[in-house]
Amino acid sequence: MKYLNFNILAGFGYILIFILLTGVAIGSILYDIPVYKFTADPTASLGAHPFTGLISNIGVLLWCSTVAICFFTFIIYRLIRKDKISIFLFFSALLSLILLIDDLFLFHENIFPYRLHIPQKGIYLGYGIILIGYLYSFRGLLLEFRYKILVAAILLFGLSIGCDVFLPQEKWEYFIEDSFKILGIFSWFLFYTRTCYLILRKESSGN
Repeated sequence: MKYLNFNILAGFGYILIFILLTGVAIGSILYDIPVYKFTADPTASLGAHPFTGLISNIGVLLWCSTVAICFFTFIIYRLIRKDKISIFLFFSALLSLILLIDDLFLFHENIFPYRLHIPQKGIYLGYGIILIGYLYSFRGLLLEFRYKILVAAILLFGLSIGCDVFLPQEKWEYFIEDSFKILGIFSWFLFYTRTCYLILRKESSGN
């Protein structure tokens, strides 16, 4: 069994953070955006209530946890085997990362429709195609695990998107939409956490 070189990972992480900070500094200068807009806490910058975006923030934490668990499991498993499960873990982490970035920076709600002029329905369609491709590619592996939790997550996301598209965005409609969404994210997190645990347990038992 190979061993993980932590120094390489740590160095890579520091390089990424340095690139991020450099990009923030350059972006602040080029686009005349105050640098604190990039670095400060949003609620503090806007003077908003400290509980603003509570459910959304918890959702982002769940997304981030899923990405971290899948990537960590991928790295550990890759040291042992290089088969379709390692590919499955990588693309599961990648898909979760895409959804995390979209949710954190509001790509589907703001950047794509208003900055890049891509219709929101087209964005949902694109994500749907990516998801279908993922499910089809790994259908055999997914059926080995408790896939009903993943199905529940996808159905909850669908209900949330339906509320976003068809319901007026006001008062309790927001609550209904975001309730479906956070339940979907938690189900997604639960499925991949359990799946990664089962994969590592199987390997540790030598089966």
